[in-house]
Amino acid sequence: MALNGQRDGYRCFLTVPAAERNRLARSHQLAAATLALPEATRQAHVVALLYVTARNIGTPNSRWRGWIQAEVRTGALMTVSRSMLPFESSHELAVADALVAAGRAFEKPLRFDAERDLVFPDFILQDTARSAGYPMEVFGRTDEA
Repeated sequence: MALNGQRDGYRCFLTVPAAERNRLARSHQLAAATLALPEATRQAHVVALLYVTARNIGTPNSRWRGWIQAEVRTGALMTVSRSMLPFESSHELAVADALVAAGRAFEKPLRFDAERDLVFPDFILQDTARSAGYPMEVFGRTDEA
């Protein structure tokens, strides 16, 4: 799993211990699979929220002096579309991209927006006649059923 970000703006070395890297890969399988793809072929981005311990590299006469060494203690990953919309499957990504391309007005409910036992749709279309919006569920099927 390779993590990268703004390459020129931050002078930081980031390390992820093997145990945490394995936990992230197990807990966030879609994000890990996305990160495993060559960057040029990815259809999505992965956003990371990381808790790190950091220290300045202060070794005298080092070419890295003034840089930061950071180690990831724990974190979370979220796979998002190029429009920064979270998704949970390739089918949901295709629908999100199509809605954006069509200029549709919609909401993307997130799991943490609701209680555990509450069922909610993948999208809520807002540009319909219903004032509450029209719920839309994405089923990952390719057959006629």
